[in-house]
Amino acid sequence: MPDHWGNRQFDDTYFHNGKPVQYEGYATTVWFDESIGFIRENQDAPFFVYIATNAPHLPWRAPESYIEPYLDQGMPREVAAFYAMVTAIDDQVGRLRSEMDRLDLAENTILIFMSDNGSSLGEYAQRHLGATEYVFNADMRSFKGEVYDGGHRVPFFLSAPAELFGPPRDVADLTAHIDVLPTLLETTGASIPHGLDGQSLLPLLRD
Repeated sequence: MPDHWGNRQFDDTYFHNGKPVQYEGYATTVWFDESIGFIRENQDAPFFVYIATNAPHLPWRAPESYIEPYLDQGMPREVAAFYAMVTAIDDQVGRLRSEMDRLDLAENTILIFMSDNGSSLGEYAQRHLGATEYVFNADMRSFKGEVYDGGHRVPFFLSAPAELFGPPRDVADLTAHIDVLPTLLETTGASIPHGLDGQSLLPLLRD
């Protein structure tokens, strides 16, 4: 959002290869529009795409069509906007997966969905609403900014060809974000630089 004065997540101006460009639409949709376009252009060669959304980070803003279903459930507007941002991400990830299927890329592409920390909604609800009944945190203790599971345990979904990691399943072992890069390097046959933080999860994923 700070890229350009006046950005509010709708019809904003973002830097594209160093040049300011104005886009139409909601920020999350723009990120996926650009990423899907890049994938289409590079589908015949190995590609890497990293989509770092600014949702559901404060300030919580989303299209009204996403907010209204949560308002209809009796949620305060701030909470409704938070969940609306999450729903918008869900829709865009689904659109990305559908496009990968259409391009016949799903069976030879590693796709990772992950987050960076626990929910910021919990702290807001406690401080400004005096309650957390609107907050789903999978029964984990605390929220973003805390050292408990609710503050740092995050979703990590990995989709890849079955011959790489075996059949779909849950892996309960403790891992960390610093393990992602070594894992991708070893999986693609690249060398892992000496002293790189983290460790490859390939042995864990294969056995």
